[in-house]
Amino acid sequence: LQIAAALVLPLLVVEAGLRTYDGLRGRTAAASESRDDEKLGWVLNSAFRGSRKRNRCGEEVIRAPHDGRFLLRAASRAGGVRVLFIGDSYTQAHEVSSGKAYYDVFAERTQGVFAVWAAGVGGYGNVQEFMMLEELFERIKPDIVVWQLAGKT
Repeated sequence: LQIAAALVLPLLVVEAGLRTYDGLRGRTAAASESRDDEKLGWVLNSAFRGSRKRNRCGEEVIRAPHDGRFLLRAASRAGGVRVLFIGDSYTQAHEVSSGKAYYDVFAERTQGVFAVWAAGVGGYGNVQEFMMLEELFERIKPDIVVWQLAGKT
């Protein structure tokens, strides 16, 4: 019992210190890009206010607030063939220069032929992505679904 207390007590002190530090810096749940979710484990945080930072390449990355639990991009026009891109962190593209994620490039290069949506959450596996697709399918009613898959190591 004394050994367990000796291990747990320092961890509790560190945790309290980190939470206090985040609170003093003004970091709140609205600063986090994801939040816990009972069904999927975690989802995008709709209270996220957005952020502006530089990625490892020195490019500016502007993260806009999210449109719900998964949606990163909503179609900018109503007509055309409806395409929904879904995936994990590659689709979430949190380190990619603003407007340069693969679905943004697709929308730009196809010059308005497609109405493009994108939904992705970093760390999701295929089952979570499928559940995300089930939730979005009726709302978006895509003609084409592009499912970005990645091998997990």
